[in-house]
Amino acid sequence: MLWSTLIAMACAGVWWFFVRDDLNVGGRLAINHCGMCHDLTARQVMDKGPPLWGLTERPPGTHPRYDYSPAFLEHVRHHPFEWNREVLEEFLQYPEKVIPGNVMSRTKMGHPNFYQDVDHSRFRKDLVAYIIQLK
Repeated sequence: MLWSTLIAMACAGVWWFFVRDDLNVGGRLAINHCGMCHDLTARQVMDKGPPLWGLTERPPGTHPRYDYSPAFLEHVRHHPFEWNREVLEEFLQYPEKVIPGNVMSRTKMGHPNFYQDVDHSRFRKDLVAYIIQLK
């Protein structure tokens, strides 16, 4: 009986850390990694990047008040996609690979708005889960 309880607790711990999305961690990552350039609120204030509120509910490059880069619009025209969990995870890790020439990947180390990718897959999953629920 004791062993089965310990095994069940270990499985729950593994699920808690590796499978479940942590929106609290994702929210903190969004503020630190995204909030400098993107508005995360329903107000959808224009900043250096398009607002992330409702990102997964609109086609890429279509926020009515944001002036997207020509490279982004060209890529979307020739390679249509949807912002979903998989695309967001890949974009947050390799923005230049997913959308060549996008503004986010053109900033350099030392620039005040330098985007540093989210290396750890667990944190990327939490961040993506948080962005997806912004609606």
